[in-house]
Amino acid sequence: MRVSTEALREGRSVRLVRDQIEAELVRHLERVDSTLLAIILRQAGLANDIAAGLASHIAALQAGRSSDGKALAARASRIEQKADRIAIEARKEVTRLNARPVIEQMMDRVEQAIDELEQAAFIASLLPEAVAPALLEALAGLCGSSVSALQATASGVAAAAEVPDGQRVDSEDALACVLRLIDAEHSADLREREITAQVLTGGFDVATSLAVLELARAIERATDRLAGFGHLLRRYIISDLLA
Repeated sequence: MRVSTEALREGRSVRLVRDQIEAELVRHLERVDSTLLAIILRQAGLANDIAAGLASHIAALQAGRSSDGKALAARASRIEQKADRIAIEARKEVTRLNARPVIEQMMDRVEQAIDELEQAAFIASLLPEAVAPALLEALAGLCGSSVSALQATASGVAAAAEVPDGQRVDSEDALACVLRLIDAEHSADLREREITAQVLTGGFDVATSLAVLELARAIERATDRLAGFGHLLRRYIISDLLA
């Protein structure tokens, strides 16, 4: 309305007005996307906090050090609740700003990953005192894959936030992060299967077997959600490059 009113007063051409309005819309969309991508980046940071806590817990068990599983689970629960509050506010912003559906879908995938990691932290808090070294080593590798996936997620979002500025290198960086994310998810799949094979053939007691299997599956599901996020991020980036 402002551009149209000023154009009428100044006698500018319709074509020039149309170009100015289109430029204004592009700038608005870029601001909207930057705001919402910053929220996703914050979500990824919260998810990484839980994943890093899990990795530290397993590393402590490997080294024979004491680790407070209950504190780990409680902190993960607080982070998950905080992430839920952020997600609720973010969805309001998506609606208010009339953002593209793919952005809300990306938010949902990261939120789902946080839920799975919080569940993993709860299960980790229930691990028996003595878990076979081979199982702990495999769990440590799986935790490492989840941390790698989240690092790629955060880097991809940060790079994607710069893509609308026309910086081709940022689009290439973002797409490279997507590939890293998918590779991390594939690694998590393999490690989860390795753990399953060890449990089913190792003759471990029931409590250890159930706890380790459920922990591995929860972490692997988190990386699956992040892989889904990666595919959505790629779609988002490609749509911007083709626009």
